[in-house]
Amino acid sequence: MQFSVLLVLCALVLLAGVLLYNVSFRLGIPVLIAFILLGMFFGADGLFKIDFSNYEAASDICSAALALIIFSGGFSTRWQSAKKGADRAILLSTAGVILTAAGTAAFCHFIVGFTPAESFLVGSVTGSTDAASVFSVLRSKNLSLKDDTASVLELESGSNDPAAALLMFIALSFLTGTASFTFITRTFILQIFLGTAAGLFSAVAAGFLLTKIDLSGTGFDAVFVLGIAIFAYSVAVLTGGNGYLSVYIAGIFVGNSSVPGKKQLANFMNGITGLAQLLVFFLLGLLSTPSRIPEITLEALGIALFLALVARPAAVVLLMAPFKCSWRQIVLVSLAGLTGASSIVFAVVAVTTLQTGGYPPLGFDLYHIVFVIVLFSIGIKGFLLPRAAEKLNMIDSGYDIMSIFTGYEDKIPVHFLPLKVTARHPWCGKKVRETVLPPGMLLVLLIRGSRHRIPTGETEIMEGDYLLLGTASAIDSAPETSQGTIAFAEYTVRQGDSRCGKDLRTAAADMEEPQLVILIKRGRKIIIPQGRTLIRAGDILVIEKNR
Repeated sequence: MQFSVLLVLCALVLLAGVLLYNVSFRLGIPVLIAFILLGMFFGADGLFKIDFSNYEAASDICSAALALIIFSGGFSTRWQSAKKGADRAILLSTAGVILTAAGTAAFCHFIVGFTPAESFLVGSVTGSTDAASVFSVLRSKNLSLKDDTASVLELESGSNDPAAALLMFIALSFLTGTASFTFITRTFILQIFLGTAAGLFSAVAAGFLLTKIDLSGTGFDAVFVLGIAIFAYSVAVLTGGNGYLSVYIAGIFVGNSSVPGKKQLANFMNGITGLAQLLVFFLLGLLSTPSRIPEITLEALGIALFLALVARPAAVVLLMAPFKCSWRQIVLVSLAGLTGASSIVFAVVAVTTLQTGGYPPLGFDLYHIVFVIVLFSIGIKGFLLPRAAEKLNMIDSGYDIMSIFTGYEDKIPVHFLPLKVTARHPWCGKKVRETVLPPGMLLVLLIRGSRHRIPTGETEIMEGDYLLLGTASAIDSAPETSQGTIAFAEYTVRQGDSRCGKDLRTAAADMEEPQLVILIKRGRKIIIPQGRTLIRAGDILVIEKNR
């Protein structure tokens, strides 16, 4: 195939992926299913008849893509918000993966009839909750959940791939005849220790360099962060560590550090994640041969149903019941165990390892079994997840799911500009009502030393004050003062809310931790609040998070 023809096909795939994203979002179809169908359309049984069966190349491409997805998941996680469910998430991402894999392996051996080693491999490959799939459902549907459930799911799905990868390597050691207690123990220690060390080293180096070298606004900051993700993964793999653990740790630390231009970096990483998801799921469809699926459909659907209805729920109940979680939360977390990109990558890696090593082939078609399980999980469970959350009364209408992601401040459609008042500034010594602001601009906050206050017309502006000016446009970056970055969150006031119908002064007195409301967005109006301003249902309160 000529290189120019290949470029045309790549362009068509990318453009078709973007179009399918919009169409699937409007129709309520999981976008990852659309990417799989796109791959099948180009594949051996599709219209373009591209016979792609190079598992070794697919293994390398998918592993790199999954590493970027995991890094982006860590980078976009706001630890301050997500840590509320960290205890449950860590248990689910470690012990939960082991229990789910063990239950699935038992079913494959005793019911389906696979050998113990083959059953262990299937359980390991399908035991993790896929970050790309969970992020896709939570973000595309803006699914805000009660009881810190979104935090639990986001952290679990982002951090459980290392445990699944470790189990897969152990399963492969049984199939290749290299398994022993010493080998497994050594592999476990090296994978965890070296993966953690590589991730921490990459994060510390990235944080140090990003604070010393100002790359914001050049575009090279995005290139640098991408390079850190690739470095964290590759160094861990080269030294025998767990690359997925390394990139997740690096992503968490870099994403939650004081990095200039974080909004642009978050947008860049979201774009990289979208491209990686498209690539992985497109390759899944391209590698598949739909005409072979009927041969394994019964086995695959049996495993998928057992995984969804027994193995995953049993693990969730065992691990979350001691935390006295509600049965509604347990049911929803069980349903949210979506099998997706990571299982595809692990299946491809397993097949490649056995093929290139010259080992006897598996007694079943692992790849197409995982293919059907992924279709079932994303197509059925992913489709039902938002509806189940609503039926279980687990949707929190006053909370925004995006608050657990580091790019959340970028949602606020107000541009904030910090201004330090010097002795020669024309506003110094004047009252606010005596100043003339540019058209469309509002003075929303005055910072004097450690005091933050909403200015009134009678407020006198003094030398050394920091003024925060706001205008209705897209925010470019979080404003910074000498005291650090100013962060904001949005809170939507619903009918029946305790704040509804009260003025700000009364509402603030009723709160355990008073919050400074910077703006109130009421329809298309932006209101500078005062103590006597009444709060109405439907108001969006922009709250300073530094308080």
